[in-house]
Amino acid sequence: MKTLQFLRHSYSSKLQAHWDSLTIAKQKGVLLTVFALYALVCLLVVKMSFSTRTKPQNRLEQSQIKPVNYLLEKQKDKISVNY
Repeated sequence: MKTLQFLRHSYSSKLQAHWDSLTIAKQKGVLLTVFALYALVCLLVVKMSFSTRTKPQNRLEQSQIKPVNYLLEKQKDKISVNY
């Protein structure tokens, strides 16, 4: 367990040293790039969730649904025929 903590500390300290050695302009560039990639991934996820929600096939099926009044009239006709 201590070796894992040592490796984590070693890696984070190397990363911190590398980050500190970068100039402010490079740090801003790296942060802007990471933020842009993150935003792109988020937009892609949102786009995919909306595109899977409504399919053209579902719209076609919904447009072919007959009105409730027609079904009620049909049911009334069946009841009156039985009597």
